[in-house]
Amino acid sequence: MPGSIRLFVDAPLAGAAEVVASPGQTHHLGTVMRRSAGAPVRLFNGRDGEWLAQIVALTREGARLAVQHQLRAQAPEPDLWLAFALLKRDATDLLTQKATELGVAA
Repeated sequence: MPGSIRLFVDAPLAGAAEVVASPGQTHHLGTVMRRSAGAPVRLFNGRDGEWLAQIVALTREGARLAVQHQLRAQAPEPDLWLAFALLKRDATDLLTQKATELGVAA
């Protein structure tokens, strides 16, 4: 679906579920992207994968999205390790900054 909208929701996603969009997402759907009821939307939450949903209702008060089916499963997070030799302070700070940007955690 080229040009389709992906939204992050902090709710569990499953077939036949209904999700309420946040006020910011409602504004984005209706005003910025000019979508209306019946338009497809992709939802993800970082746990359950990516799901296809359809806008059921879109008003100024909020948007309701009906979850239809799963498009792809959640990919497992890679097990990353970072090993490095002792460096001077500035180089260690830069290495720590760049590693954090890439998702390395303690």
